[in-house]
Amino acid sequence: MKSKYRIIIYNGHGCNLGDMIQTVALSRLLPQCRGVFRENLANERPSEQLLVVNGWHSYPKEVYEHGDCLFAGVHSDFLPEHTGWFKKSSSLFGARDPWTLNQATKAGVEAQFVGCATLTFPRYDGPRSGRYCVDIGGNGIVSRSDCSGCRLNCDSLTHVLSEQEGKDWQACWHKAVTHLEMYRKAELVVTCRLHVALPCLAFGTPVIITRPDIRCATNRFSICDSLGVEYGVVCKIDPSEI
Repeated sequence: MKSKYRIIIYNGHGCNLGDMIQTVALSRLLPQCRGVFRENLANERPSEQLLVVNGWHSYPKEVYEHGDCLFAGVHSDFLPEHTGWFKKSSSLFGARDPWTLNQATKAGVEAQFVGCATLTFPRYDGPRSGRYCVDIGGNGIVSRSDCSGCRLNCDSLTHVLSEQEGKDWQACWHKAVTHLEMYRKAELVVTCRLHVALPCLAFGTPVIITRPDIRCATNRFSICDSLGVEYGVVCKIDPSEI
Protein backbone atom coordinates (compact mmCIF):
# COMPACT_ATOMS: atom_id res chain seq x y z
CA MET A 1 0.00 0.00 0.00
CA LYS A 2 1.48 3.34 -1.04
CA SER A 3 1.70 5.90 1.74
CA LYS A 4 -0.47 9.02 1.47
CA TYR A 5 1.49 11.11 3.94
CA ARG A 6 4.99 12.28 4.70
CA ILE A 7 6.30 13.25 8.12
CA ILE A 8 9.53 14.85 9.26
CA ILE A 9 12.45 12.78 10.53
CA TYR A 10 15.85 13.96 11.68
CA ASN A 11 19.51 13.20 11.06
CA GLY A 12 21.21 16.57 11.15
CA HIS A 13 23.52 18.49 13.40
CA GLY A 14 21.80 19.93 16.45
CA CYS A 15 18.84 17.55 16.60
CA ASN A 16 18.08 15.83 19.88
CA LEU A 17 15.95 12.91 20.97
CA GLY A 18 12.97 15.17 21.61
CA ASP A 19 12.73 15.89 17.88
CA MET A 20 12.25 12.22 17.09
CA ILE A 21 9.90 11.70 20.03
CA GLN A 22 7.55 14.19 18.36
CA THR A 23 7.74 12.20 15.12
CA VAL A 24 7.03 8.92 16.92
CA ALA A 25 3.95 10.54 18.49
CA LEU A 26 2.70 11.97 15.20
CA SER A 27 3.21 8.68 13.33
CA ARG A 28 0.71 7.03 15.69
CA LEU A 29 -2.01 9.37 14.42
CA LEU A 30 -1.46 8.68 10.72
CA PRO A 31 -1.68 5.65 8.45
CA GLN A 32 1.45 4.47 6.68
CA CYS A 33 3.72 7.43 5.93
CA ARG A 34 7.16 8.27 4.53
CA GLY A 35 9.86 10.14 6.36
CA VAL A 36 11.39 13.36 5.02
CA PHE A 37 14.49 14.82 6.64
CA ARG A 38 13.89 18.27 8.09
CA GLU A 39 17.39 19.27 7.01
CA ASN A 40 16.53 18.39 3.40
CA LEU A 41 13.09 19.97 3.05
CA ALA A 42 14.30 22.61 0.61
CA ASN A 43 15.54 19.85 -1.73
CA GLU A 44 12.51 17.56 -1.41
CA ARG A 45 10.94 16.84 -4.80
CA PRO A 46 7.27 17.52 -5.62
CA SER A 47 4.94 14.79 -4.42
CA GLU A 48 1.24 14.00 -4.19
CA GLN A 49 1.80 12.84 -0.61
CA LEU A 50 0.66 15.43 1.90
CA LEU A 51 3.51 16.64 4.10
CA VAL A 52 2.40 16.75 7.74
CA VAL A 53 4.71 19.17 9.51
CA ASN A 54 5.41 19.43 13.23
CA GLY A 55 8.34 20.43 15.43
CA TRP A 56 10.43 23.57 15.79
CA HIS A 57 11.29 25.41 12.57
CA SER A 58 13.80 28.23 12.82
CA TYR A 59 16.06 28.01 9.74
CA PRO A 60 15.31 29.03 6.14
CA LYS A 61 16.30 25.59 4.80
CA GLU A 62 13.37 24.06 6.72
CA VAL A 63 10.90 25.17 4.05
CA TYR A 64 9.15 22.96 1.47
CA GLU A 65 8.09 24.80 -1.68
CA HIS A 66 6.52 22.13 -3.86
CA GLY A 67 3.09 21.29 -2.47
CA ASP A 68 0.46 21.57 0.22
CA CYS A 69 1.42 21.01 3.86
CA LEU A 70 -0.60 20.35 6.98
CA PHE A 71 1.00 22.15 9.94
CA ALA A 72 0.13 20.01 12.95
CA GLY A 73 1.88 21.30 16.07
CA VAL A 74 4.62 23.71 14.97
CA HIS A 75 6.77 26.05 17.03
CA SER A 76 8.32 28.76 14.88
CA ASP A 77 10.17 32.05 15.08
CA PHE A 78 8.30 33.13 11.91
CA LEU A 79 11.16 34.06 9.63
CA PRO A 80 9.88 35.67 6.40
CA GLU A 81 10.53 32.38 4.56
CA HIS A 82 8.45 30.46 7.07
CA THR A 83 5.60 32.97 7.08
CA GLY A 84 5.24 32.66 3.30
CA TRP A 85 5.39 28.87 3.57
CA PHE A 86 2.74 28.72 6.29
CA LYS A 87 0.37 30.96 4.35
CA LYS A 88 0.38 28.55 1.37
CA SER A 89 -1.34 25.79 3.33
CA SER A 90 -4.95 25.02 2.45
CA SER A 91 -5.60 24.30 6.15
CA LEU A 92 -5.36 26.37 9.30
CA PHE A 93 -1.86 26.58 10.72
CA GLY A 94 -1.65 24.37 13.82
CA ALA A 95 0.41 26.11 16.51
CA ARG A 96 2.12 23.92 19.09
CA ASP A 97 1.95 26.53 21.84
CA PRO A 98 0.18 29.82 22.66
CA TRP A 99 3.32 31.87 21.96
CA THR A 100 3.47 30.53 18.38
CA LEU A 101 -0.26 31.19 17.96
CA ASN A 102 0.35 34.80 18.94
CA GLN A 103 3.26 35.04 16.49
CA ALA A 104 1.03 33.62 13.74
CA THR A 105 -1.63 36.23 14.43
CA LYS A 106 0.95 39.02 14.24
CA ALA A 107 2.24 37.62 10.94
CA GLY A 108 -1.25 37.45 9.42
CA VAL A 109 -1.32 33.63 9.34
CA GLU A 110 -4.71 32.08 10.10
CA ALA A 111 -4.02 29.65 12.92
CA GLN A 112 -5.32 27.64 15.83
CA PHE A 113 -3.69 26.20 18.95
CA VAL A 114 -3.50 22.41 18.51
CA GLY A 115 -0.79 21.46 21.02
CA CYS A 116 1.80 18.74 20.52
CA ALA A 117 1.32 15.17 19.29
CA THR A 118 3.26 13.97 22.35
CA LEU A 119 0.23 14.89 24.47
CA THR A 120 -1.83 12.23 22.66
CA PHE A 121 0.02 9.21 24.06
CA PRO A 122 -2.47 6.97 25.92
CA ARG A 123 -2.61 6.92 29.72
CA TYR A 124 -0.79 4.13 31.51
CA ASP A 125 -2.35 2.57 34.60
CA GLY A 126 -0.02 -0.38 35.19
CA PRO A 127 2.74 -0.96 37.77
CA ARG A 128 5.51 1.65 37.93
CA SER A 129 9.22 1.42 38.62
CA GLY A 130 12.28 3.52 37.96
CA ARG A 131 13.13 7.14 38.71
CA TYR A 132 14.80 9.18 36.01
CA CYS A 133 16.49 12.56 35.91
CA VAL A 134 16.62 13.78 32.29
CA ASP A 135 19.08 16.55 31.44
CA ILE A 136 19.01 18.35 34.77
CA GLY A 137 22.62 19.48 35.30
CA GLY A 138 25.73 17.44 34.57
CA ASN A 139 24.67 16.38 31.09
CA GLY A 140 25.88 19.31 29.03
CA ILE A 141 22.50 21.04 29.06
CA VAL A 142 22.12 24.65 30.19
CA SER A 143 19.67 24.10 32.98
CA ARG A 144 19.21 24.49 36.71
CA SER A 145 22.27 23.26 38.58
CA ASP A 146 20.29 22.26 41.67
CA CYS A 147 19.31 18.84 40.34
CA SER A 148 16.24 17.62 42.23
CA GLY A 149 16.87 14.17 40.78
CA CYS A 150 20.10 13.78 42.74
CA ARG A 151 18.15 14.12 45.98
CA LEU A 152 15.50 11.71 44.78
CA ASN A 153 17.77 8.78 43.84
CA CYS A 154 17.09 9.07 40.12
CA ASP A 155 19.03 7.43 37.32
CA SER A 156 20.45 10.00 34.91
CA LEU A 157 19.30 10.05 31.26
CA THR A 158 19.96 12.47 28.42
CA HIS A 159 18.34 13.50 25.15
CA VAL A 160 21.70 14.63 23.79
CA LEU A 161 22.63 12.48 20.79
CA SER A 162 26.14 11.43 19.95
CA GLU A 163 27.48 12.50 16.56
CA GLN A 164 26.97 8.97 15.24
CA GLU A 165 23.41 8.72 16.58
CA GLY A 166 22.61 12.10 15.06
CA LYS A 167 23.52 10.76 11.63
CA ASP A 168 21.40 7.60 11.91
CA TRP A 169 17.64 8.30 11.99
CA GLN A 170 16.83 4.63 12.64
CA ALA A 171 19.05 4.65 15.73
CA CYS A 172 17.34 7.88 16.84
CA TRP A 173 13.92 6.32 16.34
CA HIS A 174 14.85 3.22 18.33
CA LYS A 175 16.29 5.30 21.16
CA ALA A 176 13.20 7.53 21.23
CA VAL A 177 10.90 4.52 21.52
CA THR A 178 13.10 3.03 24.26
CA HIS A 179 13.07 6.23 26.30
CA LEU A 180 9.33 6.66 25.87
CA GLU A 181 8.78 3.18 27.30
CA MET A 182 10.86 4.11 30.34
CA TYR A 183 8.94 7.35 30.85
CA ARG A 184 5.61 5.56 30.41
CA LYS A 185 6.22 3.16 33.30
CA ALA A 186 8.36 5.38 35.52
CA GLU A 187 7.63 6.03 39.15
CA LEU A 188 8.99 9.57 38.80
CA VAL A 189 10.68 11.69 36.13
CA VAL A 190 12.53 14.99 36.72
CA THR A 191 13.32 17.09 33.66
CA CYS A 192 13.78 20.45 31.97
CA ARG A 193 13.10 18.86 28.56
CA LEU A 194 9.76 19.78 26.98
CA HIS A 195 9.48 16.48 25.13
CA VAL A 196 10.06 14.52 28.28
CA ALA A 197 7.56 16.58 30.24
CA LEU A 198 4.71 16.41 27.71
CA PRO A 199 4.83 12.61 27.16
CA CYS A 200 4.96 12.11 30.93
CA LEU A 201 1.85 14.24 31.39
CA ALA A 202 0.10 12.20 28.70
CA PHE A 203 1.18 8.87 30.20
CA GLY A 204 0.09 9.93 33.69
CA THR A 205 3.66 9.59 34.93
CA PRO A 206 4.48 11.75 37.97
CA VAL A 207 6.89 14.41 36.68
CA ILE A 208 8.77 17.35 38.17
CA ILE A 209 9.29 19.99 35.47
CA THR A 210 11.81 22.80 35.68
CA ARG A 211 12.30 25.55 33.11
CA PRO A 212 15.74 25.39 31.48
CA ASP A 213 17.79 28.54 31.91
CA ILE A 214 17.69 29.54 28.24
CA ARG A 215 15.94 32.49 26.67
CA CYS A 216 13.65 30.52 24.35
CA ALA A 217 12.21 28.45 27.20
CA THR A 218 9.50 31.00 28.00
CA ASN A 219 8.21 30.76 24.43
CA ARG A 220 8.35 26.97 24.11
CA PHE A 221 7.09 26.24 27.62
CA SER A 222 4.01 28.38 27.09
CA ILE A 223 2.32 25.08 26.21
CA CYS A 224 3.00 23.89 29.77
CA ASP A 225 1.67 27.16 31.15
CA SER A 226 -1.53 26.63 29.15
CA LEU A 227 -1.96 23.25 30.87
CA GLY A 228 -1.60 24.80 34.31
CA VAL A 229 1.76 23.20 35.08
CA GLU A 230 3.30 24.20 38.41
CA TYR A 231 7.06 24.00 38.11
CA GLY A 232 9.35 22.32 40.61
CA VAL A 233 6.73 20.07 42.18
CA VAL A 234 5.28 16.70 41.23
CA CYS A 235 2.74 17.21 38.48
CA LYS A 236 0.01 14.76 37.42
CA ILE A 237 -2.12 16.91 35.11
CA ASP A 238 -4.23 14.93 32.62
CA PRO A 239 -4.09 16.86 29.30
CA SER A 240 -7.11 14.96 27.97
CA GLU A 241 -9.29 16.61 30.61
CA ILE A 242 -8.31 20.18 29.70
